[in-house]
Amino acid sequence: MGCNKVIVGNGLVGINERINAINGEVVYTSKESQGFCIDISIPFQEENYEEYSSNAC
Repeated sequence: MGCNKVIVGNGLVGINERINAINGEVVYTSKESQGFCIDISIPFQEENYEEYSSNAC
């Protein structure tokens, strides 16, 4: 599943608002027959957390 154009509705707007509130970034991508992906980047203070990286998409 997927689509050529992502239509941002209430759910995606809510995700974007919450991530932006903590100085994060959201990128939506989708291609027909290749699925839908949400890439979220959230800043953190390195001294408080161990580094985590995921390349799920």
